[in-house]
Amino acid sequence: MFLHPLECAKETFFVLQRMERQQYGLQQEHPPVWKDGHHLLYVQEGEGILRVDGDPLLLKPGKIVLLAPDCCVEVEGRSCKPLSLYDFSFTYTVASDTPAQSKKAKAVFSPGHHALSAQAAARFAQLLEQMEQLAETEEPLAKWKQSILFQEIMYLAASDPLTTEETGGTREAIEKVLLYVQQHYQEDISLKEVAQMHGISASNFSSVFKKHVGLNPLDYVTQLRMAQAQRKLKASQPIELVARQVGFKDPLYFSRIFKRTVGVTPSAYRKQSQTDKIVTLKNRPDHPDHFAG
Repeated sequence: MFLHPLECAKETFFVLQRMERQQYGLQQEHPPVWKDGHHLLYVQEGEGILRVDGDPLLLKPGKIVLLAPDCCVEVEGRSCKPLSLYDFSFTYTVASDTPAQSKKAKAVFSPGHHALSAQAAARFAQLLEQMEQLAETEEPLAKWKQSILFQEIMYLAASDPLTTEETGGTREAIEKVLLYVQQHYQEDISLKEVAQMHGISASNFSSVFKKHVGLNPLDYVTQLRMAQAQRKLKASQPIELVARQVGFKDPLYFSRIFKRTVGVTPSAYRKQSQTDKIVTLKNRPDHPDHFAG
């Protein structure tokens, strides 16, 4: 648990400074960003990898991440669906400004992450919707109301039972497996060996994986590889090279799996991607007809 909702936490008030929705697509480059204040990240949809000062962390829907000030953050989308997350920057104060309370404030939380339970995630989504509605109004007290709702968001992060009941054990092991697969999808992966590496029985690995992820292990790896293949094909890389880069030794087998998963052949997908780029470029209102001499 990264928040400590005991004596010091109940005396703390969190002040929202900015709420920003961010999207990370497969085909886009996302340079590292320096975070100089307190930030809470919430993953709405998609999957990817977050690197905080170089340390990787798997991102998936429902996960919240608390960042300490002065850290370098890099986000990379890793699924067909764009990675969408909310970034809340905030400060916090304590109810009393005595020296003793000031020391306590430093112990309110520490950087960390966990996945919200279904109930907490549903409430989180409701709070987000209310906060977005307030952001679009000119109501004088809208900013104040947003901060009140953000206080409840921080309460959810501290009180969600999933934090203490399910972060360890099987769920944590599955997250480690997912992170390993995200980082090694281009290699010849033995999923049973990966499971055993992370303390999961090979005999029931598939059922446990599907329970937590929603897909069986093979389908998850295939989906990840195809998402990466689409990104590389959009960059006009040769099909044979793309096949090798996403873990296929046989380009023909790669093409069959790609068509079965995506619906078209790799060559057709690459051609269509290039056509879309040309159309988009021509339709840009700021596209110049000529270069100034």
